[in-house]
Amino acid sequence: MSAADALPVVEAVQPMLYGAHPPAVLSLRMLVDWQLRKRRETAPSPSEVTDPDLAERALDPTRFPEDVRAVVRELIAGLAAPCTLSELLETLRTQGASPETIDALALTAGEAFAEQPTSVERSGARFEAGGWFGDDLVISPAVAPEAG
Repeated sequence: MSAADALPVVEAVQPMLYGAHPPAVLSLRMLVDWQLRKRRETAPSPSEVTDPDLAERALDPTRFPEDVRAVVRELIAGLAAPCTLSELLETLRTQGASPETIDALALTAGEAFAEQPTSVERSGARFEAGGWFGDDLVISPAVAPEAG
């Protein structure tokens, strides 16, 4: 009889002859030996893994299409006088802008406040417009650097 044929018979009879044997995982010695074994060498990954730059602040190109980002850039760049975020959101909403565009504007203003608090400041008032609410922000037009 070959070993492959005998294995099922021996496995069936073994508990009756020798009693139950716990698996090796329940053996404390086997567990400690397994934990103290040498580490296996890991092969380098075939794909490049890069860490995201958590300090980078910009509208996510995968979330907002280019035309939405362009509308927001033009709106912010076209400011002639300081105005509040709620006014800009209401302007977009009355123009029939998509919810994506309104979201992109709100996120852009929040990011600008985090980066340059001199061009975006709190107004001290609260607002609710276009599905957004919170402290209203006064957005000032971009100041061109002085030539000197």
